[in-house]
Amino acid sequence: MNVVDLGLLYHVDITEDANAKITMTLTTPGCPLHDSITKGVRFCVEGIEETRNVEVNLVWEPAWSPDKMTDAGKSYLGR
Repeated sequence: MNVVDLGLLYHVDITEDANAKITMTLTTPGCPLHDSITKGVRFCVEGIEETRNVEVNLVWEPAWSPDKMTDAGKSYLGR
């Protein structure tokens, strides 16, 4: 199975009491899908039964570039 990784997630921290803190970025600061993407990430992680609270933090450093994508991710997007 190929994992399609677009390189947007930088770090996931799960505490002992099952809280999740996700550090991620978007392709550009003005991404029109900002709310949809962050809400989607939160929704998916909240769907894990053991998870209590989910915090999604957007960062812009380091800046995203296509180099952060896996080959499968690039293939999926036709690059």
